[in-house]
Amino acid sequence: MRPGDVEAVPAPVRRPLKPTVLVVEHEAIVRMDLATELQDHGFDVLEAASADAALALFRSCPDLHAAVVDVGLRGRRPVTIWFAPCARIGRAAP
Repeated sequence: MRPGDVEAVPAPVRRPLKPTVLVVEHEAIVRMDLATELQDHGFDVLEAASADAALALFRSCPDLHAAVVDVGLRGRRPVTIWFAPCARIGRAAP
């Protein structure tokens, strides 16, 4: 190497982003168990105990890939959570 030459530095290795899953379940122990299982299988997990909390997380997390939703949620109907992702990608909900 001569004076003034610049040594090439290898680019840092980028790990692929883990898919992010939103777990919506009002029973804490069920939510934690499911979140742990998903994390053990390589997912990043967000947790919500209600539909309203889930919608707030969904709106603040543009990289959300999937949601596992308790169909027995109190308050809003669980289908409300389904409509939000459909609206984001510009599709009608089934």
